[in-house]
Amino acid sequence: MRKIALDADPGVADALALAFALFDPNVEIVAVTSVGGWVDSQTSARNLQSLLAFLDPPRLPRIGVEKPRDVEVKKQKRNDYSTIKGGSRELASTAFNDINGFALPAVERFAPRSAATILRDAVRSHPRETSILALGPLTNVARAFRRDPELPFLLHRLVVAGGGVPFRSPTNAAEFNIVCDRQAARVVFQAPCAKTFVPADAVADLVFSLDDLQAFELRDDVVGEFLRRSLLEILRVRRQTQGSEVVCLQEFAAYFALVAPHLFSTIEAYSVDEISGNAFDIANAARRRTPVNRRPDVEIVRRVDADAVRQKIVDGFRRIVERARSHFSR
Repeated sequence: MRKIALDADPGVADALALAFALFDPNVEIVAVTSVGGWVDSQTSARNLQSLLAFLDPPRLPRIGVEKPRDVEVKKQKRNDYSTIKGGSRELASTAFNDINGFALPAVERFAPRSAATILRDAVRSHPRETSILALGPLTNVARAFRRDPELPFLLHRLVVAGGGVPFRSPTNAAEFNIVCDRQAARVVFQAPCAKTFVPADAVADLVFSLDDLQAFELRDDVVGEFLRRSLLEILRVRRQTQGSEVVCLQEFAAYFALVAPHLFSTIEAYSVDEISGNAFDIANAARRRTPVNRRPDVEIVRRVDADAVRQKIVDGFRRIVERARSHFSR
């Protein structure tokens, strides 16, 4: 069974991916940690704890939250989504207190453990078996690598929802999870571990519309209703901020790039090693030119079998509702 430590910044989309992973019978979620990104660090921590308490999965993982950063590091972390990509401030402050009229219980531990410590312990508990799935900025992963320099050698694989190479255009917009904490991204890019990056543009065909909700059959159940309203919320925000009637679920693509890599085609690339100034403001997560005396050290997803992944998502949502219904009926 594949072991995964999941680091996320929920956010509704990350919450759906987390719920999906928790109920996957072929995966063991050994740890879940929160990081500031789409929402600030404190809101992300509350959202994560409320979500896990609501779902009450049979295998409750260890939980960690992002701790306050040092002053010099904090300057590199920008949680205001609107200043980075021109998005809605409403999206930056989203908490799970009201998703289309659906409220989750407010749960917050008195003294939660540090996310970096939880990630380190999860990998060291199962060396070379545990993978880290990073759905948000790389702050926690970088901290874990700094505190334990041996950790990258013990990691099975790191999969990141973010990054990319400007193959189509040299003026691509900056990718949020990378530019949100450039200093952490630099640490992760240079880490000696197997790394896979899943850019949003590479999985643009993995989209869902309002009509696709009918296929999920998410009704007549408290968890199913939460999933349905969460998907509606993502579509609503997408329509208001970008004028689109469909949404690309990049977080799910990153999850399946880890658990079902045969559904993706990838390329090998060289990580950036001269990150300075505004390098990430032009979206260079990996450079195209070949360095001298270096081997490719990063894998980047370029295409996805969208139909196959979409069907897995539909089947997974149905499985969540069935398992949750049997749990809540006891």
